[in-house]
Formats: sequence, structure tokens, C-alpha cells
Amino acid sequence: MSLIILVAVAAAVAAVAGVVFAFAVGATAVSKNNKQRNEVVPGNKSAAPANWSGSHEPEAKLHRRLRDAVAGLHTIAGNDPSLASTVAAVDKDALDIDHQLVAASLLAPRFKDQALGELAEAVEQLEEIAAHAVGSSTRTSERSVREQLEDLSDRLKSMRLARAEVDEADRRGQTGEA
Repeated sequence: MSLIILVAVAAAVAAVAGVVFAFAVGATAVSKNNKQRNEVVPGNKSAAPANWSGSHEPEAKLHRRLRDAVAGLHTIAGNDPSLASTVAAVDKDALDIDHQLVAASLLAPRFKDQALGELAEAVEQLEEIAAHAVGSSTRTSERSVREQLEDLSDRLKSMRLARAEVDEADRRGQTGEA
């Protein structure tokens, strides 16, 4: 009789261990999938918080729009090798914008809205570039796309410089705001 009880207990322990193992494997797979979905450029980790995958905060929405624009471009670029330089440039700018979104999300409220407004314009411009490239594919004028990318890069550089000036002025107490 005790042998039957021992076998039953062993079977129950084995079943619980199996469930725990299955749960751990499933949780790991979900975590990996969420990290990949959080990447703006496939294969490049984003500093964006994991909760941005479903957050309604403006910076999270901009992050997802950026990710989706890059994903669309990557999808079409797989069929059109002439877009390789465009994809590389968009990837670089998308990573830069994403980095700035994360930084802007940490700003004091008095600076955050303005920074996010400027970044929203950059995301919109990148979306337009990606949409133009996707819509035109092999007919896309590389010069036109490069000019747009250069313009976006220049705007991002100007925004970084302006943000650095605001940070410096804030450190020195010269903003005049409380």
C-alpha cells in the first residue's frame, strides 16, 4: 500500500515539475518575443522600456511607429537590393530617433512635450521616406531618398544640439522657468 502511495506522490511531483518547466520555457519564449518586438531595427537592441510595446504614452507610440516604418522598409528591401543603402540610412536614423525618444521620455515635463513634438516630426518624416521607398521600390530615385535622409539627419543633429543647449542652460539655471 505504501508503495502505491509513494508511486502516486512521485507521479504528482513529476507532473508539477513538468508544468513548472513548461511554464518557464513559455515565459522565456514570450520574453524573447517581446524584446524582439521592441527592437526598432531588427537585431539592434533598443533602450526603450519593455512596457512601450503596449503603452499609450506618446513616446511609446512614436517608438512603435518607428519600428513599423522600418519593418515595412525591410520587408520590401528583401526583394529589392537597390534599396540597401536606403535601408542602411533609414536604420541609422531610426536608431538615432529611438535613442532620443528614450532620452526625451526621461526629461522634466517642461521640456518633454517640446522634445516629443520635435521627435514626432522626425518620426513622421522617416515614415514618409520609408513609405516612399516601399511604394516606389525599384522606381525610387535614390538621390531623392538620400536628400530626404540627409535632411532628416541634419534635423536630428540640430535637435541634439538644441537639447544639449537646453540641458546646459538648465544646469546653469538660465532657463527662467521654475
